[in-house]
Amino acid sequence: SIIPLQTVVQSTKEMPSDTLFVHIFNGENPNHFEYYEDDGSTLDYQHGSFYKRKITFDPIHKEINFDAKQGDFVSIFKKIKIILHGFDDLKEIKSNDKSIATKTESIKMLDPLKNLEEVYFDKNYYKSLLESEKMQPQKCFVIENSNASIFLKW
Repeated sequence: SIIPLQTVVQSTKEMPSDTLFVHIFNGENPNHFEYYEDDGSTLDYQHGSFYKRKITFDPIHKEINFDAKQGDFVSIFKKIKIILHGFDDLKEIKSNDKSIATKTESIKMLDPLKNLEEVYFDKNYYKSLLESEKMQPQKCFVIENSNASIFLKW
């Protein structure tokens, strides 16, 4: 699975942090995600003011690819933090053929929502989600966002 997240905002008038968090869960099958952004308040996307790119995970070739962006919109995210779940045997990762230093961190996807517990309709379900997040630490790294393709290989 490929799951992009941002920091919590209450409306499109608020701005998230400058970092997009992309969680990638290891598996046997290739997968992709169509990532999309626009200004969230106008119809300018109908005239090309959007930001779209395909994110592809290929476990067979050990690759993750962010296609070059489509559209005229400038992404609000300057950085991309990639969190790899289940990549325990990963020794090295390269971005466009340059080695990247990875860190091992305990990151939980629901952490950004921990202060919003009162808005959940079913608090028991929310608590069960928190319990299910007791995972091994994940491999993480941050790259600069780019309009060009970003090619990762391990």
